[in-house]
Amino acid sequence: MKTIKYLSCPLILLLYCSHFFSQNFFPSEVGNRWDYESISFDPMLGELDTTYFTAEVIGDTILNNGKNYSVISPRDLIRGIFIRADSSSVYYYDENEQEEDTLFKLDANVGDIWYTDFDWIFIVELEKKDTIIFLGHLTETLRFKLDGLALGWITLSNIFGPITSTDWGDPPGNTQTFTFTYHCIINEKIFGEPLLAPINIAILHKFDLEQNYPNPFNPTTKIKYQIPESSFVKLKVYDVIGNEIATLVNEKKLAGTYEIEFYGTGLPSGIYFYQLKAGNFIETNKMLMLK
Repeated sequence: MKTIKYLSCPLILLLYCSHFFSQNFFPSEVGNRWDYESISFDPMLGELDTTYFTAEVIGDTILNNGKNYSVISPRDLIRGIFIRADSSSVYYYDENEQEEDTLFKLDANVGDIWYTDFDWIFIVELEKKDTIIFLGHLTETLRFKLDGLALGWITLSNIFGPITSTDWGDPPGNTQTFTFTYHCIINEKIFGEPLLAPINIAILHKFDLEQNYPNPFNPTTKIKYQIPESSFVKLKVYDVIGNEIATLVNEKKLAGTYEIEFYGTGLPSGIYFYQLKAGNFIETNKMLMLK
């Protein structure tokens, strides 16, 4: 019934579209968040696995080219961390090459093809323009075909940003993965429904210290660890010559998975180490602050 009402009121529809279509296709304000469901399957065996993950804009940073990028934690749908967008394109900063790539040309025509060197993507094609209802809202979408080390597609919405992706695996057609947004927060507005219960709760059977994300970071990053039993936990940050920079945790913790944010405000660019001590367990990881 809502669709019929929209179609029966052209003026309302025009105002509605004008309000949202004025946005870019990667809303990158701090606090924006996407919750994704990812389903992998084999053409012969059927569905293999379903996982859930979140991407969030946790800050912004100016990189060595002098441009300001939003920082996505841990990464977006195509493994990007540093992203910026304007009315014509969405740009990704390649950490390996330390340069910017134009990945998505928003003003391209269907069938246009361009080349890039970002991560696993070499060729991008605007394959389709459409207007759909997604998470209960009418939105303009652009679907891009991505070719390189693997074959995939990604769809951007001018309200929600990246909403779906398809990965045909390597080689193409092997294990395929389809990912879509089921809940997001865009400019403090909530769309979709969050999960009502935890999914795929893992049994904690070991101590573990994960790689911080994002990495490189500026000026904040998140560190995640798990302990299988109640333990006194120390989590500290050191510089390259062993000076203690910060104590993030220094207390007894119940068994569980924890995440803490490290603020590197005021620290110079460089390599830092973070060390977890819990019971007899000790592990140290390296991270890079890049201003």
